[in-house]
Amino acid sequence: MAVSSPAVIEPMQLADIASVLEIERRSFSSPWPAYAFEHELTSNRLARYIVSRSEGRVVGFSGIWLMVDEAHITTFGVHPDHRRRGIGRLMLLRLAELALELGAVRMTLEARVSNVPAQALYGSFGFRIAGRRPNYYSDDGEDHLRPPRSLDARSDRRRAGTPGRVWRAVSGPRVLAIETSCDETGVAVVSGGRRIEANQVATQIALHAATGGIVPEIAARQQLRWIVPTLQAALEEAGVGWADLDAVAVTYGPGLVGSLLVGVGVAKAVAAAHDLPLVPVNHIEGHIYANWLTSARDGEPLPVEPPFPLLCLVVSGGHTQLVLMLDHGRYRLLGQTLDDAAGEAFDKVGRLLGLPYPGGPAISAAARDARPVTRFPRARTTGRYDFSFSGLKTAVLRSVAGYRERGEALPVDGLAAAFEEAVVDVLTRKTAAAAEEHAVAAVALGGGVAANRALRAVMRERLAAIGVPLLVPPAEWCTDNGAMIGAAAGYRFAAGERADASLEAIPNLALPWLGP
Repeated sequence: MAVSSPAVIEPMQLADIASVLEIERRSFSSPWPAYAFEHELTSNRLARYIVSRSEGRVVGFSGIWLMVDEAHITTFGVHPDHRRRGIGRLMLLRLAELALELGAVRMTLEARVSNVPAQALYGSFGFRIAGRRPNYYSDDGEDHLRPPRSLDARSDRRRAGTPGRVWRAVSGPRVLAIETSCDETGVAVVSGGRRIEANQVATQIALHAATGGIVPEIAARQQLRWIVPTLQAALEEAGVGWADLDAVAVTYGPGLVGSLLVGVGVAKAVAAAHDLPLVPVNHIEGHIYANWLTSARDGEPLPVEPPFPLLCLVVSGGHTQLVLMLDHGRYRLLGQTLDDAAGEAFDKVGRLLGLPYPGGPAISAAARDARPVTRFPRARTTGRYDFSFSGLKTAVLRSVAGYRERGEALPVDGLAAAFEEAVVDVLTRKTAAAAEEHAVAAVALGGGVAANRALRAVMRERLAAIGVPLLVPPAEWCTDNGAMIGAAAGYRFAAGERADASLEAIPNLALPWLGP
């Protein structure tokens, strides 16, 4: 059947997401959330997404990720009312063009065993089945097929215009840093513990959105899949080879043991293969050292380093700790969560409110222009600077249940605002009190929750009242990434710290705390 109005293939825009989500819901049992598409369009430099329009309406969409020389089709959908009209074929052609423009020499994708029409379409383009993964799809356990296709890669012509290696004069060791503690695959090149020469991150957000949380085994498998392409992309971005590096650094804990093992194994292998020193880094220390990072180019002056004593609030999906940093490598634990981490509480409450994963950005967006509809309790702890969010989570659960029992509409935005207000209040109040008691020179934030707009604003206001400056990394350096590990490694390297082939992943690793 011919298309009644010619379909036009265009780059996907943020304004297209609502229409894309409608096609997602009508096409897939586990659709991507809006946040996943927003992240792909704004933060993933290795991704390209397109839409097909007919009479001004989005009727199809698709996208690819570039993994070194392979373009992987991440998603592909056509509106049910517009199928069998050649739209899928047009989009595949455009994806192939984009793949060639990016320098890919092959394309891959995944398809359900039962999706015979899709297999026929892919087969007509020369895709061939390379493998079958049993019980891959989480909704019904169906197998998936993985068909690759080699592109006409006459790549000498395309690569002739690619810039060659850019040599940089660096101050301090140039470190290749690997971070695989959870669901992000991060590889970076950092010089002198400060300058970022490359920072590549492969995220799994869209994959785990279907389950509303991280599945450790799936996270580890994806680390295996992405570690080598991400490593190669980082070297390419920095324009360096193995001979240009001074060391390899890796997160060896804390984190998910399966994910940690991938990074530790790869780091030990490349360090041994290229005769490079291996520097072990604590994940929490990495979040702290994100405050030392800078995007200043060679020849540009470096910002002043954070001063000591420095009070560090590390808040993420797995950790909430208040750390007094007296000098490089000298830490005193002032307080920590007694149950849920702040980021974990955001994810759990997000699910209670019906918001997409991850809960942190979703709750922040819902609360942005809303007024709290209630005041949730703040937990009292024995330790002055300890935290507890389990009771707060239960209070939200009971509030949601009350609305449903009364048959009332759930004020999602107002409850999100009340929850965020409670978390931010506790974090900022205790941090400001600790800063005043210990007469610190500054307060630094680290971890994914540090990207929260309200936390930054209220923390800055409370610290300004006592004359203490606030240091906050850019949002992309708050979430897990290799650059923060490279920053910490620069100072560990200078201190002479090295690991050998016996280095193991330690999922419950703690910082080397000083005594009281």
